[in-house]
Amino acid sequence: MDVISVLPKDAIASIDEPRFDRQFEGTLDETILAVERELARAYPILILNYHEIVNDRVDDEPIAVTWCPICGSAVVYEATVGDAALTFGVSGKLADVHVLYDRETEPDWKQTNGECITGDLLGEHLTVIPAAMTTALAFEARYPERVFLQPTLLKY
Repeated sequence: MDVISVLPKDAIASIDEPRFDRQFEGTLDETILAVERELARAYPILILNYHEIVNDRVDDEPIAVTWCPICGSAVVYEATVGDAALTFGVSGKLADVHVLYDRETEPDWKQTNGECITGDLLGEHLTVIPAAMTTALAFEARYPERVFLQPTLLKY
């Protein structure tokens, strides 16, 4: 598999300290990625287009919310391998698909299937967390107790 660099590592900033609110900052017909856990969370695609990864904690477990704007794929993963918690960044690479990297050990991971494709964790797979693409309106109707990811200021 060919891996090509198209941007410097972290040229696209992940969200590492997500902020949530009960109010949605967009229009109700916008697409969001919904994660149903103790409290349902919505990750608006318009925000994911700018950041591609949200490192979050749900039910005190680390998760990685990932989005590839090139192919339109959204996948949420448990951000752990064994007992190790991982945080992910945008590698700036493509390997047929968007490539993430984890900041703890720095190998590359395919966004679409959570497979580690380089380094000491080669061949490991992240565990998928069920998530659904829907509209903000449908999300609000289904989950009266819910929160929406809020826009964040980019750090340079």
